[in-house]
Amino acid sequence: MQIVRDDAVEYRATPGFRTRGTSRGAPTEKPAANDHIAFKVYLSGPEDAPENYTLMMSRQGAFYSPAHKHNFDQFRFAVSGDFSIGRGATLREGQLGYFPEGTPYGPQDDGEGQRELLVLQFGGTSGQGYLSQQQLRAATGALSAEGEFADGHFVRTGETHKKDAFEAVWEHHNRRPMEYPPARYKTPVMMTPSHFGWTETGVQGVRRKPLGTFTERQTRAEMVQADAGTTCAFPAEDAFRLIYALSGTGTGWEARTAFALEPGESGSIGVEAAAEFIVFVLPRLRHAGAAVKAVA
Repeated sequence: MQIVRDDAVEYRATPGFRTRGTSRGAPTEKPAANDHIAFKVYLSGPEDAPENYTLMMSRQGAFYSPAHKHNFDQFRFAVSGDFSIGRGATLREGQLGYFPEGTPYGPQDDGEGQRELLVLQFGGTSGQGYLSQQQLRAATGALSAEGEFADGHFVRTGETHKKDAFEAVWEHHNRRPMEYPPARYKTPVMMTPSHFGWTETGVQGVRRKPLGTFTERQTRAEMVQADAGTTCAFPAEDAFRLIYALSGTGTGWEARTAFALEPGESGSIGVEAAAEFIVFVLPRLRHAGAAVKAVA
């Protein structure tokens, strides 16, 4: 089991192609005081694999993004503050959103203020994979020498045509046009975990709250609550599992610690002070090779 404490990771400025204003030149390595958004990356998956993922904390101020969609999946948990996800749609503090590949959302328009958002981005059921942070930065830096990123779009120097910023970056890296998978869901799925009840696990002092299972891949999100002095056991599954401590302490970890289990790996978390975790389960994509060929 991989364990990453919050204080072991620093915030870095994002390749800022969705914040207000413009971006020219290579992305900065460290956030300045007036940066609108920065990310603290806890965990990353296998680069270039269809199941690649990144679990990160987003620190956000004023932010704008036009309506768009992705060719990967996302979970977003509002740790502090509220986040706009479209006209009349808001992800409230304490809510979890599932943003499926191919499903449009936005525009997002948040004013000044400090907000924190736990974000898990990962290759979706179509098998198109997910760019790593290193690949994203490299492609963004290269494109910045050829044009300008502004308000969620990329425009080449001397041209007027606007392209979705992430789409431009993805196409630069993959050297082919992006083809979005058909939307399995009409809109993002918003969940209010506090409205779900806890279920017993068979282990004294440990409870589980299933929040949802999605697509034929059976991607899952759930919460686990554990009393002081208990142990949360995670038996082996054929899936990547990302676990984030919302509260509590234990040997070698505290609140805001991230854990990762590889497919086939089992693990356990000892709890010293009562704890609550959010858990994401990403089954392996055995059909991904065929899916990638279908959209190439």
